[in-house]
Amino acid sequence: MLAAKHVVPSRLLSCLLGLLWGLGSCAGPQHQPVASHACSPAVVDVGGNQIWGNQDGTGAVTVAFEAGFGNDSSVWAAITPRIRAAGARTFVYDRAGMGKSIIDTRAPYSIDNDVQILRTLWMSCGIAGPIIMVGHSYGGGIGLVAASQDDSIRGLVLLDAVVPGTYGNGELEKNVAAMRAQYDEIRAQAPELAKVAIPWAEALPATVKRIDEVRVPAHLPIIDIVAEHGQNSAASAQIWRDAHIAFTAHDPAREYLVATGSSHKVMVDRPDLVVEAILKLLDKVKANRIQECLPRSAGRATGCRADRYAGVREPAGRREDAAAQAVPVEAQREHLDRQARAADGGADPGCGSNTVTLRGS
Repeated sequence: MLAAKHVVPSRLLSCLLGLLWGLGSCAGPQHQPVASHACSPAVVDVGGNQIWGNQDGTGAVTVAFEAGFGNDSSVWAAITPRIRAAGARTFVYDRAGMGKSIIDTRAPYSIDNDVQILRTLWMSCGIAGPIIMVGHSYGGGIGLVAASQDDSIRGLVLLDAVVPGTYGNGELEKNVAAMRAQYDEIRAQAPELAKVAIPWAEALPATVKRIDEVRVPAHLPIIDIVAEHGQNSAASAQIWRDAHIAFTAHDPAREYLVATGSSHKVMVDRPDLVVEAILKLLDKVKANRIQECLPRSAGRATGCRADRYAGVREPAGRREDAAAQAVPVEAQREHLDRQARAADGGADPGCGSNTVTLRGS
């Protein structure tokens, strides 16, 4: 087997050459598309790709999961029930060519196309936000690109993810060369899967460039979890850690955590840590929604602005007087009760004409 720079390509090839990790199939049976907006579950046609997705649970916030390359949605099976039990919806899906989903190979492979498929699937399934994305490995890169485009994403949990700088210092070139050396073996042992994996590998330079240049909104809450034993060498591990430290260093909304004792598969080795991180962001997003959508009678501000998330700092001169922003405890409790009742019914209370957004100071 190829000894690659780090876990993304090595796990890819392990999956391609025999599914050695045993954490979910890379390709699955053929399916006929199902006309459905419920997605509980359903196979949806997205630009010629037949994409399997499953939305489950009730609540105002959806936690959407994005697997790393070479894995399908089954890797989240131990996590999602615990998130639903906490009062959130969950959404899992198989990326094109993985698990139960079928890829249309006529389109060139790109991370932006993966993001577009995901966002179109959300629209087809009626997922409007707020959304917390949980992304593992390459799936974390998808989360970053999606968050740079979609303001319904209110938080990210990254699991040993590809972030800006992780392929620096010649690591990209070394990995591409190593993967190309195994193309013939991949074609021979997994010809259908090769139709996905080889284009993915060939697109890796463009993918890395896209992620290196991505700019997610300032102060978007991000919990960045890095595996202690996720890399194949000390040098690669140092590059990986340095990239994640730099990614989180200058934004107080970003938190860097080390998953001690964990391999690259953080959701398998440290599920409690992953659940804890998701619940932390879930509490934050729910609290922000209370501020975003308080009843008009509860505050003195007017209007309901579509801020990316509550707590955005405003330029001097536009900030309202702090005393005018205060909301009575009774009003907050009333709104919490109303939100809980709506969540029990599977409805999102949302922002309506009788609500206001309180600006953070």
